[in-house]
Amino acid sequence: MVEDIDELPILEVYTALTQSGYPQSEFWKSLRLNSRDGSRILKRLWLNGKITRETIEFGGRKTYLIKATDKFSIQELKECLRKTGNKPLMNFIAPDITPRIRQAVDLRKKTERLEKL
Repeated sequence: MVEDIDELPILEVYTALTQSGYPQSEFWKSLRLNSRDGSRILKRLWLNGKITRETIEFGGRKTYLIKATDKFSIQELKECLRKTGNKPLMNFIAPDITPRIRQAVDLRKKTERLEKL
């Protein structure tokens, strides 16, 4: 069990990378990074043979499916995150919860519009 709440998004991303892969466009969002830092981390891992990249279409856009190699470890991912200088990953929202939040916001907006009529 993970003791530190900040470890949860790192563990989720690591698990996805080692199992089925993870879209690059979601990688940096899930870890609360900007796209520049996310790309630099992935480039460093790719050049060191820790991950592979495969072109895919995700959400109607071209991106890469990132998969971990046998050389990849969660410690390396943590070290890369430390090198970016980012603060602990607080208030993480799991990707599977995000669509439900969007639906709730959309429903609220529709309700507010109807109330104005």
